[in-house]
Amino acid sequence: MNDRMNFRAVAATVLLAASLSGCALGITPESGSPSSNFTANVDYQQAWRMADAQAKQCLTGDSAYAVRGGVDSVGRTAQTLVEAPFTRNDIVRVDIKSLDAARSEVRIAMWGEGIWNQVAVDAMHDAIVYGVVGCTSYMPREPVRKPR
Repeated sequence: MNDRMNFRAVAATVLLAASLSGCALGITPESGSPSSNFTANVDYQQAWRMADAQAKQCLTGDSAYAVRGGVDSVGRTAQTLVEAPFTRNDIVRVDIKSLDAARSEVRIAMWGEGIWNQVAVDAMHDAIVYGVVGCTSYMPREPVRKPR
């Protein structure tokens, strides 16, 4: 049992050191994190329920990352965050604002590493818009046009 505790302490120390050694862990303005801003034809509370379910099912790794956030019914906003262990930096951020009784403005940002990439942004978008949780998107996207 003592060896197991020592292993965990060493592993935690290594992980903490790696995250503090200049390797940015989380969403930062200069990181070019994948993101999406859109209007969803669902109320803000339903959008939050789907974002929360999506985060819990698909974006916590091996349950190492915490999902937090909630609904502000007075401000008619909601937020879902996935935070990294030790640093508590946001790896995923979904901000939702009510536009009216049936529409919401949604902003999604992901870290851009590992499972928190553009595929995860697209899957989060689809979970909110279509009300179905899935860890990847099966919906066709507009082709990205390259400037000439």
